[in-house]
Amino acid sequence: MLKKNLLSALLIAMVTSLSHAQPFVTTPETIKIQVSKLPTEWYQTSGIGPYSEGRLFVNNELYDKSRMTWSLLDEKGNILSNNLHCSGEFNDGYVLGIDLQDGSLVIIDRNGKEIKKKFGSGLTTSGQFVDGLATIRFTPTGTMSTVRVYINTSGAIVYPNLKATITRPFSPLYAPRPFRDNLSAYYDYAKEKWGFINKNGSIVIQPQFSKVHDFSEGLAAVQKEENGTWGFINTKGEYVLASKFHNEPRDFHEDVTFVMLQNSNWNEHNYAALDRSGNILQVFNLNGSGKVGDFVDGLCYVGNENMTVLVDKEFKTVKTIEARFPVINREGGFACSYYFNYILDLKGNIIFKDASNKMIENLNKEGYFTAYSNDSPSGLVGVVNRYGQFVFVFEQSMF
Repeated sequence: MLKKNLLSALLIAMVTSLSHAQPFVTTPETIKIQVSKLPTEWYQTSGIGPYSEGRLFVNNELYDKSRMTWSLLDEKGNILSNNLHCSGEFNDGYVLGIDLQDGSLVIIDRNGKEIKKKFGSGLTTSGQFVDGLATIRFTPTGTMSTVRVYINTSGAIVYPNLKATITRPFSPLYAPRPFRDNLSAYYDYAKEKWGFINKNGSIVIQPQFSKVHDFSEGLAAVQKEENGTWGFINTKGEYVLASKFHNEPRDFHEDVTFVMLQNSNWNEHNYAALDRSGNILQVFNLNGSGKVGDFVDGLCYVGNENMTVLVDKEFKTVKTIEARFPVINREGGFACSYYFNYILDLKGNIIFKDASNKMIENLNKEGYFTAYSNDSPSGLVGVVNRYGQFVFVFEQSMF
């Protein structure tokens, strides 16, 4: 009898969960775009590019043109340029890519202006501009050495003092890190260590760390040696919290950091909340899938496998959410609970329950998702926002 009641309860819970799942919908504001052919899932990388900073890339094959070029549309669906040689997600107003036909560097601004430059052979990029900077790797003509350089949004090489020769064949190309507290982490390939530079490219903190976090509220978590302990330094490179943490700490937000305690194991995750002096403010004893977040506007997510709570700065529960611990997107102002496919705001309110099971895994930093016909219950193709509403819908022309 108990098993039967339990099974019935589980079935009711599943039906209830499914009934709350929401399909993607059009609204009066949805913009319709006519194309010659509709993309399918096979076109994931060559159909509709990401929608970011009010701009959308569309592969020209959908307009019966070469699939090697792209059109750029604005937020109204107007074509700004129709002969671009890469696509991508805008960051700080620019897209960085490579022309697959000739190997040139490609930089595109939000107006559709394109810059192309040739840098030797074997060009790779760091993917996006960060605070107006990017890193590229290439082999200069007439040489056998691979180099890493910084470039600006015009494609010009900057910070010549940071030009580095990469000797290890499979060394990663590290992207520029954002400037936080006027300092940016950079990697020294010769020393194989991380240090920090200022906005002039001058080295402020010498490369000496195996891993570093970006500065947050004047402090950065650093690890001196691989698999060693962690501590926090200030912008002068001085330790403020000694290198004593065996587990990687979270960044400081609103004067609080979280560190997993050494007595944690696969079945139990124990976290301590610390202030800037290293004093323990609170300890959370969670199960093996338990996690903690960061404080945002005085609230912080703390969660186990199937239940998450929001706590305030006094660590009192202010809201309980029946969802697995959400991943927070601070920049976009939302959070995603992947197991339950919830999209939430930073105050714990459920914005959308994803019925596709794909949207939540592919939201970009601004909360947009490219939906193909097999992703969308309605069968429509287009761009969906975090609320499940189509921003753009693509329609095949009749003739």
